[in-house]
Amino acid sequence: MARLLQVAASPTAPCAYLDDYGKAKTYRWPSMSWHDQYASHDGSYTDSGANDRLLGTQSIYNLESSGGWYALYSSCYHIGNVPDGTSKTVLVGEKTSGANLWPQPCFSIPISAAQFGVVLNGNSGSGGYSYWTPFTADGRDPPIRALPGNWRFMRPTSVHPGGLVTGLADGSVRTVSYSLSWPTWLDAITPDDGHVLGSDW
Repeated sequence: MARLLQVAASPTAPCAYLDDYGKAKTYRWPSMSWHDQYASHDGSYTDSGANDRLLGTQSIYNLESSGGWYALYSSCYHIGNVPDGTSKTVLVGEKTSGANLWPQPCFSIPISAAQFGVVLNGNSGSGGYSYWTPFTADGRDPPIRALPGNWRFMRPTSVHPGGLVTGLADGSVRTVSYSLSWPTWLDAITPDDGHVLGSDW
């Protein structure tokens, strides 16, 4: 999964890679046909995102601490060694933000990447992400219902009235209520905090 966030950009821009070379159309929920308005990049837009707190680099190149920029990103965990257990850790979830490109490298333009769980550090990296940092302040907050094209660039969002659909690291699927508490959600997306998930999970 982490490798999929780093599709090579050459010879085309990252957002156009799947349009030119994709063998299978990027999966999107049937209720999310609004992406079809972006005909030129129809193969790259998605309505799902990966949990960066599980799949992102846990090192000095972490997006939240250093900005990272063009460094190799890959998770330090595998399905067999997620410390808190695969059945208690969110792997992917819905995300309906305006810029959500599956092949966009997460370290290049983070807000356009199909990921969630990140709060950018405006003073980090080579020049940092000072402009976009305020738009990621809610990156670790619980899911909310939001219209497609919203500016919740790092927060999981869904159009479904009953809650946000997530995929856990053990392969199971779970609908998460919009009323889920912040501590429980943070524990569910953090793979190594050792916490027991709250009773509202």
